[in-house]
Amino acid sequence: MASSKQVSALQRGLSVLASVSKLGHATVAEVRELTGLDKATIIRMLETLAHEGYIERHPLDLTYSLTGRMADLGRGFEPHARLAQLTGPLLREFRTEVGWPTDFAVPDGDAMFIIDPGGGEPVPLLAGRPPNYRPDLLLAPLGLAYSAFCTDEEQRWILDRVSRTGPPEARRLLRDKERVSHLFEEVREAGYATADPEYAKRLGAENLLCIGVPVTDLQRVYGAVCLFLVRSSVCEKAAQRIYVPRLKDLADRLIKKIERERGAFPSGLHYRA
Repeated sequence: MASSKQVSALQRGLSVLASVSKLGHATVAEVRELTGLDKATIIRMLETLAHEGYIERHPLDLTYSLTGRMADLGRGFEPHARLAQLTGPLLREFRTEVGWPTDFAVPDGDAMFIIDPGGGEPVPLLAGRPPNYRPDLLLAPLGLAYSAFCTDEEQRWILDRVSRTGPPEARRLLRDKERVSHLFEEVREAGYATADPEYAKRLGAENLLCIGVPVTDLQRVYGAVCLFLVRSSVCEKAAQRIYVPRLKDLADRLIKKIERERGAFPSGLHYRA
């Protein structure tokens, strides 16, 4: 329970800032779609953030983007550095073996956090992803593979968080709770998750087949791993037969790495009991 009354104006400002960060270059209309705030409030927040130097306005296309000052806000945050050291070699070896991009992500509040994306190297296939991309908990394979295998209590927490801060596609999905439950069941039965088509299209990834599996020891769900394939090269049926078993083997090897040094795993995350 909160110890004091929340500041609604600050909440709105942070919501607008997070939307600009998520979109990369954002119009007022796009921020409105993500936040649900009225146009006048959004413009006021954008102007305030621009005045303080955290975002800038681009007159030619009427968009807003983050400035370098945002880096100051994250100077005290070292995102899962030890986890990257532990899992990086395995991930790079796997990427070389299969010849396709692979990500490992852990839960990070209202989304997933990618550990060592691309091994620190540019990945042309994923060039369309926004800067500092954090996969959604319900729409992205990394998030859905994690969420579907969590406990009922954790899933309720996830759905509540997504209902307040998730993207439009996720909030529309949440209008039908039975559909969400069925989606979780399908993922658990299949053993893997794929991307929501609308979400993939918004990210410019509609030509990719993205498959995610949970990283779990059947007691705790640590995160998920995802493989990115080109649909014109590999169909889902072939991917299920060829790559899902290899992804699950990678997940098992990641678990062994993590288990050896539990203290390296970020605290404050929600696990399967």
